[in-house]
Amino acid sequence: MLTGLLSLEVSQKLSTDLEDYRRGGKALGEIRLGKTMSDILMQSVKELGANTSIEMALAMPIAYVVSWLMKNMGLGFSDALNTVVRIMTTNSIEETQFLIKALKRIGGEVAILLDRVEITEKRVLIEGLKLYDVFSLLSRVSNKFEFFVNMHQASSYALRTESYIKDGMDLNSALAKLFLEIVKDRGVINYTLKNKVTQKELVEVLRIDMELRKKGVNLENLMPYILMVSLYLVMHGY
Repeated sequence: MLTGLLSLEVSQKLSTDLEDYRRGGKALGEIRLGKTMSDILMQSVKELGANTSIEMALAMPIAYVVSWLMKNMGLGFSDALNTVVRIMTTNSIEETQFLIKALKRIGGEVAILLDRVEITEKRVLIEGLKLYDVFSLLSRVSNKFEFFVNMHQASSYALRTESYIKDGMDLNSALAKLFLEIVKDRGVINYTLKNKVTQKELVEVLRIDMELRKKGVNLENLMPYILMVSLYLVMHGY
């Protein structure tokens, strides 16, 4: 389902690794998630430049793996997410280094964050840092990477959104309601979308979005959660 979001070559490599794992030919830690993340990130930078969403570029391969595991191995959403975490805690040093190199090439804020937590290729080699270790360190200094160490939250968000739909909300309104509630929970806004969404409320949501943008509030770090919830809903036929 998510193949269209990744380049065909990259998705095929990831699919091959996952199929080898399913057949017992590869261990979880041998799935090339770090390399895929770095490839997608560089591809996004090439195509979108400064408009690249680092969070979404890194989350796309995770969404692909989750969807593949659900479709081809019959795993539930939570189990698929847990499997991704296992990949990220057992991967090879080379996979971690692929990610570090890609993040460094982007430069700017990300390069500064890497320096702040003293993540280098040498440290990865000496300490044997895994992908999860890198995201954990980075999440301490920036919420940009929070999703990658809190993926389990996507499960509760998915169930919450599913309940909105069962109560009569359409898919887009349910996702909008979830997003606003996540933002509200973090103390950024104090607004709740009702179950029956009116045109007036949609205008209010747009107004809130514009105000946050003017204030420089970046909520891009929440989008991977929305991506995963959307995946859950699609995989369950909504």
